[in-house]
Amino acid sequence: MSSARDIILQRIGKAIEEGRAPPRSERESGAEARLVAKERTVVPKGANVSGEEAIALFTQKAQSVQTTIQHVAAISNVAEAVSQYLTAKNLPQAIRRGSDPLLDRAGWEAQPLMEVTIGPSDGFDRVGLSVAVSAVAETGTLILSSGPDNPTTLNFLPDHHLVVLPADRIEGPLEQSLRGIVDHSSSNGGLLPRIVNLITGPSRSGDVEQQIVLGAHGPRAVHVILIGDHPTAV
Repeated sequence: MSSARDIILQRIGKAIEEGRAPPRSERESGAEARLVAKERTVVPKGANVSGEEAIALFTQKAQSVQTTIQHVAAISNVAEAVSQYLTAKNLPQAIRRGSDPLLDRAGWEAQPLMEVTIGPSDGFDRVGLSVAVSAVAETGTLILSSGPDNPTTLNFLPDHHLVVLPADRIEGPLEQSLRGIVDHSSSNGGLLPRIVNLITGPSRSGDVEQQIVLGAHGPRAVHVILIGDHPTAV
């Protein structure tokens, strides 16, 4: 017995075959027009920030949920910042990262003693390094998309999750950050990432006696390496 969904799809398919439905090009242009004409969501005044205001708000909100932040002037300073973090946490000079092209310019040559592995985490890495596609100043949230450039396993399996964030990728409200992902996909073949992770601080749980425990279901530390104060710094 066919489900209601199958019946509806069969009727739509039959209408298209018989020419009773508008042509595909007309349907696509109609959908695009409706999306363009759609009114944007009302955004709270406090989230309508950009530039230095967005950086300041993101920093405040991220630190309020135990995310640590380190500012660097340019992408070439990232490797040094990673080394400083590892030293401060008494961790081995070893990380695993994705193949994001931005990280190719991170200055690894200046850290010859650091072991840098590229690829998904197998669950035994102490430190993972990712690049955020965006960030939400309103909530201090990092947005990371899946793919070989930034494997999702790096977001959850290592104890320490380091995230590179160019300052010009910080948006005010969540809606604007998500819209940026859609716009970027439209200019790159129309393919959206299969997974988008929204990360607000380290993993935590209050299940046991309502006591907050960090690292319950993922990294127990999230550290942002924030690059520059404006787009030209990257």
